[in-house]
Amino acid sequence: MKVIAAYDAEPCSRLALEQLADAALPDHAEIIVVSFADLLLPPGTAIGDMALGIGLPEPVIDMHRAAKALADIAAERAEAGAAIVRSLGKPWAVSSRSISDTPSWGLVQLAEDEKADLIITGSHNRSGVARFFLGSVAQKAIQEAPCSVRIVRPLPSPASHRILIGVDGSAACTAAIKAIAARPWPADTEFSCITVIDSQFISASLWQTFTGTPILAESVRHESEAARAVLDDATAILAARGFSAATIIAHGDPREIIPQHAEDLGVSCLMIAARGRHHAERRHLGTVAAAIPTRAHCTVEVVRA
Repeated sequence: MKVIAAYDAEPCSRLALEQLADAALPDHAEIIVVSFADLLLPPGTAIGDMALGIGLPEPVIDMHRAAKALADIAAERAEAGAAIVRSLGKPWAVSSRSISDTPSWGLVQLAEDEKADLIITGSHNRSGVARFFLGSVAQKAIQEAPCSVRIVRPLPSPASHRILIGVDGSAACTAAIKAIAARPWPADTEFSCITVIDSQFISASLWQTFTGTPILAESVRHESEAARAVLDDATAILAARGFSAATIIAHGDPREIIPQHAEDLGVSCLMIAARGRHHAERRHLGTVAAAIPTRAHCTVEVVRA
């Protein structure tokens, strides 16, 4: 398993590294800690190859020196982040990388180049309205990265190993649950699986028929049975790996209901597939997966499997 951990020395990115042990990464995982020098170079230009003072105007020399200084800082920062990971005492292969690029674009590109399985980054909330804003790096990663993305927030107090998995019965969700179950979670991990019946969708789909309440009630009953079957399938996947899971059927808007249940349960991480039932053939996020990372109080992992 190859993991890219973004680090910029901010408290939230340090927290993301310190909580790597809570991500249930296998012992053979390869961790690349990356830091970015936020600058763009002409194609084919490497900072280390820049000649300073050889027939260049003084302003250009100053720009080259400034760029070299930024690159050096990024390299030192990346190695400092790698040292934090090594201090966790895990048998992972840990390395550092510095890249001259804008962080949001560079992180996605690095994940593609390295064929990464997981990106880990802090949430970078910078305002009091924390839950409705992600930093640009995290937002770009969950929208466009080719792999799973874990957005780390502080653990609840007291800390717990409680995982809530959003379930919708799609093929992408089934693949995500299998990938989650395959990770080496601690024996005391408590799993819950939640599926949400979107009553507004049911009402809208039946509105055109004008067939009234009995048909609506029958539709809700059918959806409840389908929801139970979806949860049974999810818990069976977890049970096959030795994990038990509680189940929750809720009604309402899943973009609101799932984060609220995560908060009520005091979970340490909320996990959800990147695509749902209506986005199975698309690379882009489903609407629920796109909304949840901004609304959840806890760490969120958007799983691409």
